[in-house]
Amino acid sequence: MKLGLFDHMQKHDNPARSYVDLYKSHLEVLEFADQAGMDFYFVAEHHFDMGFSECPSPGSFLGAASQRTKQIRIGPLVYVLPLWNPIRVAEEVALLDNLTEGRLECGFGAGIGPFTFTAYGVPWDDKRQMTLEALRIIRGIWANPSYSYEGRFFKCNNAELSVPLVQKPHPPLWMPTRSKDSIEEAAATGISTVQWVPSGMKATRTAFDQYREAYQRNKPSGPKPHMGLMREIYVAATDKQARDEGEGHWINFWERRGGRRTYGGHGEGGAVTLLDGGRKQELMTWSDRWPRDRLSAARRRPLYGRSKKSPPTLEPTLFSANSPSA
Repeated sequence: MKLGLFDHMQKHDNPARSYVDLYKSHLEVLEFADQAGMDFYFVAEHHFDMGFSECPSPGSFLGAASQRTKQIRIGPLVYVLPLWNPIRVAEEVALLDNLTEGRLECGFGAGIGPFTFTAYGVPWDDKRQMTLEALRIIRGIWANPSYSYEGRFFKCNNAELSVPLVQKPHPPLWMPTRSKDSIEEAAATGISTVQWVPSGMKATRTAFDQYREAYQRNKPSGPKPHMGLMREIYVAATDKQARDEGEGHWINFWERRGGRRTYGGHGEGGAVTLLDGGRKQELMTWSDRWPRDRLSAARRRPLYGRSKKSPPTLEPTLFSANSPSA
């Protein structure tokens, strides 16, 4: 098992805090995680989240992080591809691969916040097709001295990558998977997957089982991908102290407006619904049930305990990864 951190880069709990201090402190946490021997650090890309997640440009932050770390593997989780020009992403990833001296991990995804797509003027209903098309162009640019492609959403003409990748054929790729189609796509092409567990471990187990079956059936070439699991963890001297101190923060994580707007639909049964092939409701509608659900959510989802029961962590999120053959 490998351990790492997933960073939402939140500011909502301290509105008076400056953004200068926010980014400085997260770089310091990452530097300490590197010294402590953590395997991975991932940062989320979010937009207009009202303090819930404040990294609209993961590449910029990771460029700074690359010069503060030596061993830990770092990367975006994810680049929201429908919001980006894939040529720009291909070039930026190559630059980051050099800045990290080959320590870059690279997550791609379709995005989960309809509000962001509206602000960007990008069609929400086309996000999956846009993501797959963008990923095809990115991998094409990496694999060819000159690459052209004309798709429905993106096109490129004789794109040449002047900055060579350090890792061959490219940095390890990650893709969060919330549907049977995306699980199949990731597993069949050897892309690592990651699951979060707001909807419960049953749905997470189903997703991992489907990924493992698809990977073993398709047998893609290349190194074995990871199956990542994200859990919120709070460690204190005793179990009671851990729960008493940590529970309020987990409630606050869901209660603030940015969290509901971004993750609300995934908070109660969302992953199960998505894996069954449909979306039960839009992300924001979960907030209507919030007062009734928030305490039960806080009590059953994170891991609270003393250090003998749970591994210590620097941030409230533990990221662990195994291979699909495990």
